[in-house]
Amino acid sequence: MRLALLLPLLVTSFALPALPGATRALRESPDDEAAVRKLVTDFSAAFDRSDAVKYKALHAANVVVVDLGVVSRNRDELVNHFVEDLGGAYKGFRIVSFKVEIFRFLNATTAVLTVPWEFSLPGQPNVKGIALMVAGKHGSQWLLDAWQSAALQP
Repeated sequence: MRLALLLPLLVTSFALPALPGATRALRESPDDEAAVRKLVTDFSAAFDRSDAVKYKALHAANVVVVDLGVVSRNRDELVNHFVEDLGGAYKGFRIVSFKVEIFRFLNATTAVLTVPWEFSLPGQPNVKGIALMVAGKHGSQWLLDAWQSAALQP
């Protein structure tokens, strides 16, 4: 009985057009796409230069990352893995390519990107992969909230 009373209300609410002011508030600003793309460029540069301070500043405090099978549950864990990797197994790492391929805003404060990448290690063949990144707007700043990276099979 209650569902029968609510059903017309639900149907009507989805059928009504959104108010112009309300939809405008949900859209990203013209500068947001450029800011998110710059975030990805800065991420690549910090990684390539092994700059842990800059790398940390690009991530939200509660970031979740799965990078080549290693899980980080916050920014401090992520930076610890970053420093360990670049001082160990990934010493001499260089980014060959790291470019946004697909870019979508989910809403005014969340963007999703795919980023194919390629990197080199001294004395080894280049490794190719892809990252799925989620950027969030924190106040006026865009930060990485989550990302997952996986190597592609040759």
